Amino acid sequence: MDTRNSASGTLGNGGSRSFTVRGTFGFVAQGGNPSGCGVPTSATAVSVSVTTTQSAGAGYLIGWPFGQPQPNTSFGTYNAGLGMTVGADFILRATGAEPSLTIANYGGPTHLIIDVNGYYEPQLAGFVEQDGTLTYSSGRITAVSHPSVGNYDITFDRTVS
Repeated sequence: MDTRNSASGTLGNGGSRSFTVRGTFGFVAQGGNPSGCGVPTSATAVSVSVTTTQSAGAGYLIGWPFGQPQPNTSFGTYNAGLGMTVGADFILRATGAEPSLTIANYGGPTHLIIDVNGYYEPQLAGFVEQDGTLTYSSGRITAVSHPSVGNYDITFDRTVS
């Protein structure tokens, strides 16, 4: 995502903007890749690099899940005319809902560039009894079968190899 390539432009003092992070739609309007940034809809958080550029004054940034109360802690500061890049991890709004991340600026208007480094998803975990009964699942198992002695087929909500 790059506000230099979006119709919204710089993020002004006291302003906040909400961003689409997961899936494959809604990225062009925020200055992003038309096909998304590879974050699946099941992601619960992202690891990103946030860069400020063309800043008109010093300031700081706060990020949080869309729809939640704004925290009092900043994740990065910047100075006028100097680019700043900081790594941050953000919890996202409930799975499947977009926009999922809000960033607020307190200081001089600045452009933001957000690059996704990775994402977090719930664990792929479960316990299967000898008879093939599923006794625990992290919620990502969609089917279990016990076709023969010593063989179990477990299907997750994604390809696992």
